[in-house]
Amino acid sequence: MIYLATFAATALLLFLGGRCAGVLRCVLVLLGLLLPCFLAGFRDPSIGTDVYSYAIWMWEDASSLDLAGFLQTYDSVAALGWNVATWIVCGAGVPLGLYLFAIEAFCIAPVYFALRKLAPGGEWAGMLAWLLVFYAFSLNAMRQSVAIGLVLCSVVCIVQRNPARFLLCVIGACLFHQTAVIAVVLYPLARAVGWGRRAMFGKWQTVVLAVLILFAFGFIVAFGDRLVVLASMLKDSYSYQVNHIGSGDIGFSYLYVTICCLGIYLISRDDFGSSDTTEGEGKSLFDRMRVFKACSAIACVGGLMWQLNYVADTLGRLGAYGMVLLCVMAALLAANGRRSRGHLAVALSLFAVYFVAAVMVLGMEEVYPYASAILGLG
Repeated sequence: MIYLATFAATALLLFLGGRCAGVLRCVLVLLGLLLPCFLAGFRDPSIGTDVYSYAIWMWEDASSLDLAGFLQTYDSVAALGWNVATWIVCGAGVPLGLYLFAIEAFCIAPVYFALRKLAPGGEWAGMLAWLLVFYAFSLNAMRQSVAIGLVLCSVVCIVQRNPARFLLCVIGACLFHQTAVIAVVLYPLARAVGWGRRAMFGKWQTVVLAVLILFAFGFIVAFGDRLVVLASMLKDSYSYQVNHIGSGDIGFSYLYVTICCLGIYLISRDDFGSSDTTEGEGKSLFDRMRVFKACSAIACVGGLMWQLNYVADTLGRLGAYGMVLLCVMAALLAANGRRSRGHLAVALSLFAVYFVAAVMVLGMEEVYPYASAILGLG
């Protein structure tokens, strides 16, 4: 239960911090964000399969090799940005726990920044949703989790209609995980379902959302094997998936999350009204209803992309770049106040069920039960 206790404490501290000002606000927010980082840093290396896959070896070599030698050694293992960051953090011979702490901080910080920009006042709920659905994933797929956070920052640039900064954020994400290049489709996709002053498809936005979801599912079924080959071109390690086409299975846990996102959208789409922003600059930058619709569509499409696991094991991780927008959905509901309070409770409860069932019962990501020699657990 240490995971759920940490998530609840983080959400509470962020909630209280959002209602304070000045130094007290900063202290509460910082404490809230540090709690899951400490949990990650204190864990045993057995928590999260990728710790032994690459993190522990990179940590050991970073303190004994110069930057050029380190980059040459791990050029085929990880992207440039990850390798440079690892060498900087570990070059001074820091303990493994501090390295794991830093990794989690790199994952969480951009998520909080994006939520604060997209849904002021609702950050606590967005972070809680992220913790329930993506925290266990971040203890395993660490490199991609950093990239996912940076992709979420690019969403801020979509709202601000700044394609140049959007591309810079995507490029930054690619420096940590090459598969983040798939995020370039977020800008036109968000525009297509009405992210901006005027929806591309007007009153047909809901129909377009449904069609996009069905199209994504059909595309996966029809062309999944070709997507595997494309992914292998982006990242060498995906050659494993090329050699194991047909070895995966349906990801029922992620299908559950997809259905949850669609259901949350359907019950909450009328909470905001046609436009709940003020006139002027605020209205030009932010229309919560349209952003909520776009996030719902992209989260559902991303969730269905997880079904690429049916084509080849682990390939479905590409869908995480879209599904992460579920935390923006939760943050927007929280920022919407009393009108969405009940629907927010439903959303967070559904995500909590996912964590308990998928992580604690089924053992996804291999992070439960939690073990820590430092804390005397496990």
